[in-house]
Amino acid sequence: MADVATRRLPPRKPPLSASKNAELVFCHIDRKSGLNQSGTAQQKMKALGVCGKSILRVSTPSPPPEDEDDDLNLVGAESSKPSVDEIKKRLYTRECTKLGVTPVGAFLRAPSRTALCLPHYSLGPMGARALSVPLMLDSTLTTLDLEGNGLGPDGMSNLREVLTDHCAITHLNLKRNKLGYKGALVACQILQTNRLISTLNVSANQIDDKAGVFFANMLKANTQLKRLDLSDNNLAEVAGRQLGGALGQNETLESLDLCWNHFSGNGAVKLLDGVAENVSLKELALAYNCFGKSQGENQSYSLANLLQSNSALLCLDLSSNRLLDRDILMVAKGLADNESLQTLKIGRNLTSVCAASSLLAAVTLNANIKVSLLDMRDLPVSQSDLVKVDQLRARNTQVIHGRVHQTETDFDSKPSTRRPKSGQSEEDENKTRSDSAEDQTQNGTGPIATYVATTVKPGVGGQDEHQQPNQVQELLDDETFE
Repeated sequence: MADVATRRLPPRKPPLSASKNAELVFCHIDRKSGLNQSGTAQQKMKALGVCGKSILRVSTPSPPPEDEDDDLNLVGAESSKPSVDEIKKRLYTRECTKLGVTPVGAFLRAPSRTALCLPHYSLGPMGARALSVPLMLDSTLTTLDLEGNGLGPDGMSNLREVLTDHCAITHLNLKRNKLGYKGALVACQILQTNRLISTLNVSANQIDDKAGVFFANMLKANTQLKRLDLSDNNLAEVAGRQLGGALGQNETLESLDLCWNHFSGNGAVKLLDGVAENVSLKELALAYNCFGKSQGENQSYSLANLLQSNSALLCLDLSSNRLLDRDILMVAKGLADNESLQTLKIGRNLTSVCAASSLLAAVTLNANIKVSLLDMRDLPVSQSDLVKVDQLRARNTQVIHGRVHQTETDFDSKPSTRRPKSGQSEEDENKTRSDSAEDQTQNGTGPIATYVATTVKPGVGGQDEHQQPNQVQELLDDETFE
């Protein structure tokens, strides 16, 4: 018993220190692996009371990054932020996917630019709606060209927000988009609110005559628009009266294109009277209308009044308007007192040599006129008129005229449009006509040719050069043109 009492028990193992416990934080137990571990790993396993085939795998923390690594990480963090172009692309593609339309590659390649031109991409109303989302983030876009995309009234409505609130767009091209009556209304409502758009092109949009009141109200309220293109539409008498009243009040518009419409009659008169009262319009295009089709002389007097009273107009286009001799003579009367017009296009009209001669005389005799281009394309002139043409060209005035008629038989020498009589060939018919004309000429009873020309030059054959200033007035007083 004494031996037992004196026997000492082995000392107890001290507990694991805090440092060793800290190392075990990064340990995990793998009970499926059968590999044997040795060294420190086995001691840690015994300390934790783990037995059998379990294995303890130890992982150590990675060393802290150095200064160079910190700099690289900062640069990478900055480059990972999406740019404005990337945000626009993501918004556009997401909106296209939502609406079921195909994204436009031209926009994805360069979403940020000063001029966005997307003509003939078949956007449609939904494509316009998808495009309006990224455009709201663009503050550098100044020109938007959406010609020929079939927007329609719905597409115009989808663009209303971006065109109303955008702070940079100044040039807007909506040509050939089938806007119609309702689309024209939306476009005019946008222009009444937007104070930055200075150029608007809504040509070839099937805008009818009743929609002219929308553009008239817009011109009365807008003080920023400078160029307006309404060509190739269906504007007629009602629109002429409305636009004429608006142009008399507008003081900012500088260019107006009304070609390829249907202005005639009272509407044409009111339109010309409104232009005569305007003080800012510099370019007016009225080609391919029906100004010469109306009855009466009110329209002719409006043309003369326009050229006499308006001192701001620099360019006037009256080509292909079915103007008759009396209309050309009134234009000549207006040019006799005009001192501001620089370009006049009046070709392809139904006039004679006498009317063209009066027009050349008016421009030649006006010493203060500033016309640098006189386009009388396809208007016939006489041989004596070439002297006036040379005088104008000596003054650095470009003159374009039609055929030069030298004798009265020039008109008869043209191919006949009449059919020969039955049983008679065309050659026999022409021979019969020529023999009849010779007999009538010899007897003094022949008809006067439509295009009368003379080879007598000014100052030769009893004609004095000092009598030329009265030539225009004599032609105006002639009963033939009353």
